[in-house]
Amino acid sequence: MPPLGDAIVAQEGVPVGFIACGVGATSVREWLPRGARFPNPPTIENRVERQTDGSWASKGEAYDAFIARIKPLGKNGFRAVLWHQGESDANQQDSSRTLEGKLYRDYLERLIRDSRSDLGWDVPWFVAQASYHVPGDESSDEIRAAQSSLWRDGIALQGPDSDALKGPLRENNGQGVHFSGPGLRMHAAKWAEQILPWLGQWNEPR
Repeated sequence: MPPLGDAIVAQEGVPVGFIACGVGATSVREWLPRGARFPNPPTIENRVERQTDGSWASKGEAYDAFIARIKPLGKNGFRAVLWHQGESDANQQDSSRTLEGKLYRDYLERLIRDSRSDLGWDVPWFVAQASYHVPGDESSDEIRAAQSSLWRDGIALQGPDSDALKGPLRENNGQGVHFSGPGLRMHAAKWAEQILPWLGQWNEPR
């Protein structure tokens, strides 16, 4: 985030802050409001609960924390949500925990729409393409298609393709899922490429 903030400051000339709402290793299913149901659980089950009919539901903990952090800012109190998630839905080692692309699309769209309703304004969301695990498991066509469909349908704005950041841009000499130092800086640059033109339009003469 600091390199991305620096890039925004350089263009906009104003202070920049980020509100961290991320939770590591989470499925989109865990981000849904409390009671939202789905047919199969994510790999980590502590934020979901099995229902008597065999389905699963979100406990709503991640969603509630997310809303609680940003709602006090008020209407138009921040510029956008930057969504970078998908790895824990794609290509899970236990295939019964993998989320079908159509369901990923449905659940993320619900998360976006419900958050806008609860926050009381049409919050812009940028959605990245993120489904990378390790070399040989570098992307999920289904998850990527679901993410890009939200841009196409005007529900979210286009974020960067972080699956394209490979090799030395990943930790452990390219063997890990997380970014290396150079990878983090490149990731920031890719976010800046998507965000800066959008921010710049607000400064254009009208």
